[in-house]
Formats: sequence, structure tokens, C-alpha cells
Amino acid sequence: MKSKITKSLFASVLAAALALTSGCSSTGGSSSTAESSGSSTSPAVGTSESETRVITDALGREVEVPARVDEIATHGTAARMVIYAGGIEKLSVVAEGDQRENVAMPYAYVHHGELKDLPVGTSGKSADPMYEEQIIELSPDIIVSSSADAGFLDEMQERTGVPVVALYETIVQNNVFDEEIIRMIELLGELMGTEEQASNVTTAMKKWGNDLDERVGDIPEKERVTAYTGAVNFNGSHGIAGSYARYMPFDLVNVINVVDETGQEGAFQIDLEKLQDWDPDLIFLNPSNMDLVNEDYNSNPEFFNSLTAVENNGVYSQPPYIMSGTNFELAIADTYYVGKVAYPDRFEDIDMRALTDEVFEVLLGQKYSDKLIEAGLWFNPLELGEDPTPEG
Repeated sequence: MKSKITKSLFASVLAAALALTSGCSSTGGSSSTAESSGSSTSPAVGTSESETRVITDALGREVEVPARVDEIATHGTAARMVIYAGGIEKLSVVAEGDQRENVAMPYAYVHHGELKDLPVGTSGKSADPMYEEQIIELSPDIIVSSSADAGFLDEMQERTGVPVVALYETIVQNNVFDEEIIRMIELLGELMGTEEQASNVTTAMKKWGNDLDERVGDIPEKERVTAYTGAVNFNGSHGIAGSYARYMPFDLVNVINVVDETGQEGAFQIDLEKLQDWDPDLIFLNPSNMDLVNEDYNSNPEFFNSLTAVENNGVYSQPPYIMSGTNFELAIADTYYVGKVAYPDRFEDIDMRALTDEVFEVLLGQKYSDKLIEAGLWFNPLELGEDPTPEG
């Protein structure tokens, strides 16, 4: 059954129900998975302010939303995509994490002035619920969410009376250029009336994705460089043993991730002895955790100096792109840098400052290289045992 929920009909009733039945859950979803792959939207009907349209979200749920969306509440890490699509002024409720002023979360850093005083409606974790009474009181036009749990989102929609649209942002951890991500940015632009910015972003993303494929798509497997990424953040900071399987910047430029043979997915802690067995051509490290890396190195320099990448000065920085979700602009810059290091002849025309500023200007409206350099999050060779010195 298609979702037919509109905030104006249900907000007051649900507020009373929540007060009387705290902790009670819904017995059924108010959205269903689309049975066909037709258009993502259907035309609005009528001319009144209450006119609606039915859209298909990233989970295949058909959701009836206002034809004009002026106020958006975000759940999980969805604010980032709203901002990319040009909707900073449409945000009326955000997550706690969106109000952090952190250079490694560029969307939040650039727009801290706008985000810091907005009402908070959720913790920022995709599995956590919305603060339902707050949402009902503020009555946004829609909620957009990064959760991939359709049942959870259906229940959220029923309990708040606000249409919930899934962006399924977790998919970008494997491919920031995924067609579904492109579609969702375009859909957000349609809903918010920011089609021009959304189109600028998706056009550029398609261009960058095609460019990368043209540069490295024909590299045979036997000629591909092997690499390891370490000092990855997950559940806190980690030294060199903190790694990431199916690491997107490697996958997108045909670099072999040595940890993929473990069968793991995402971030995890390796057995350091395996690093010597794998002996990758290149090592990429999170520069913000070099203090932990250097502790590892100083505890056993002979071990690390025996690695091919260390012997051949093949250790490089890789600023983290996953922080409260996937930061598209950092992911794209990271990918180009991996390609430039791994296959220099195929990326010889790429200047990292120019490329990084181009990407940030498209997605966030301003150059960002200087901020990354100042924060020690730039693209440089690294030497184990020494503090990194960012080069502009």
C-alpha cells in the first residue's frame, strides 16, 4: 500500500497517542516496496498548498510527500546530502552530529553557522530513533534518512505523521558515484526546488566517475598496484592495524586492497603480522592518527622497515572521508590521490590542490584546500616515526 500520510492530518493525534502510549510500536508499515522500476516521482495533482506527489525512495518505498518541500528534518547522516543538493536553507531539524565544527566533516564545518542553532531531532546514528515529540511539534514537511531499514522507517513515519524518505546513504561507502546516489541527489533537488545545484553536483560527479574509469579502467589485474590503508577511525582512533576492507578509493582506481582477502567488510583491526605477509606496494595512512602509528613504529622499527612500501618511500597520507557518514568531496579527492600515487603516468595532469578545490566548490560552494592543510589533513608522502608535515 502506498504511503498516504500527511503531517497536517496526523500530527496532533499522534502527539496525544505518544503521550498516552509511550514506548508503543506500530504494527504495520505505511509504505511498501515498489513493484516496478518506473519513474521516481508522479506528478502532483491539484493546485492547492496541500497537493502531493508520490516518490520512490532509495529503498523502493513509495512515499507520498508534499509537492513543495520547504522544511526538512534529517535522520542519521542525511543532512549532508540535503546540503549537497542545495538545501541548506530547507533544513529545519538536524542531528546532534551535524552541529560539530570539524574540518573532517566539511559540510558541517562550512555550514556551522546555519546548523549550530537548529533544533536537534536525532542523535546522528542511522539506527537511533527520532525524538518523536520534537518532530511532531515542529512538523517538518518530510524526514530524510540514511537508514537502510525499511520497516524502521515505516514505523517512524507512522509514529510522527511525517513522510520519511530513505536516501540509503550507506551505499556510498562502496561507490560515491553509484547511480542510486545520483538519483537521490536529483530527487532531493526536485523536492526542494534546487534543481540547478543538484544538477551541477550530479553532472560533476558523473564527469569525475567517467574520468577515473577512463584513466584506469583498462589496467589488467596483473599490472595493478597493491596497497594497504591504515590508522583508520572506527569506534575511536587506531594505529596502523586499523584498516578497511573494500576501501572505495582503492576499488575505484583498480588498486588491489591486500586486506580484501580476509573476507571482511568495512573497518576492522588486522593482525599486524599479516601486513608483513601481504607486503603491499603502497601504504596509505590517516594523518590525524600518526601519533598512534609512530608509537607502533617505535615499538618495532625493524618490522616496519622491512616492508617494501617503507623501504621504497611508498607511504602516503589519506585524510579520512568517513566521519558521521561518507563525505563525498573528501572521498573523491582521496580517490584521485590514490590514483596519482599508484599510477603516476595516468594522473600526471592532476594537481591535488586544483582538483580538491574544484570538488569542494561544486559540492559545498567554496575552496577547501587551505583548511585541510592547516588541519594537517593533506595529501603528502609520510615517513614513519616522524610527524607529518602537510605540503600545499
